[in-house]
Amino acid sequence: MSILSRVQTNPEISTTFPNGSSNTNYLNELTAGVQQFVCDYCRFPRWPELSQGYSKSNTSAGTDLTALSSNELWIAVNGSDYYEVNPTLANCDSGANTATELQTQIRAVDSTKYGFDEVTVAYAGTQYTITSGRYGEDSTIHVTFSEDEKDVCQTLKLTTLYGGTEYPGMAANDRAEDAAVRIVEMLYARAGVEGFSSVSAPHGVSVAIESIPDIVLVQLNYMRRLWTGP
Repeated sequence: MSILSRVQTNPEISTTFPNGSSNTNYLNELTAGVQQFVCDYCRFPRWPELSQGYSKSNTSAGTDLTALSSNELWIAVNGSDYYEVNPTLANCDSGANTATELQTQIRAVDSTKYGFDEVTVAYAGTQYTITSGRYGEDSTIHVTFSEDEKDVCQTLKLTTLYGGTEYPGMAANDRAEDAAVRIVEMLYARAGVEGFSSVSAPHGVSVAIESIPDIVLVQLNYMRRLWTGP
């Protein structure tokens, strides 16, 4: 059950305002802010829900690869060694077609090991996302290239060297979710929005450490890491 679903089981937190309009947008906003607070405080790389590892390109990635002089990139999936992937450039004349071709060639690497055949590639918002088909902390996608055959990664802005991002999957964290639910409920009650016709958090969600109940703060401190990063 998501944090939002759990929060809305609280009888004091209505899903609609008195005028009948939806309260979901505000709760989504509040939940997202609390999730970010928990990540920042505990030094998580991102919200610790059950999730998949991925490699995402930088923004404004290229969409037409047909004129490139090389078609090589190397990909490691779920802890595997790096394998060479060679998309057919003639099939890469748009963002959607390039994503489809990459997915086809990645899945063709090895269908019996590591989950190459489960990888998905999507193009949206000027970015490509290569996602593992598996979940948890062993779910990873890593992309690299050889310096003399960098055209594909350079054009698609993949790898951290071209501004891309790579994160491993995260295992479900019940303790973090429990803490987040309690903080969302606390902030909602403090805002006193039950009688409002609409509400938003235009300046973001502010959480004061001293206002967090001791039992929740103990949970956060238990999870707090000494370093940041994946």
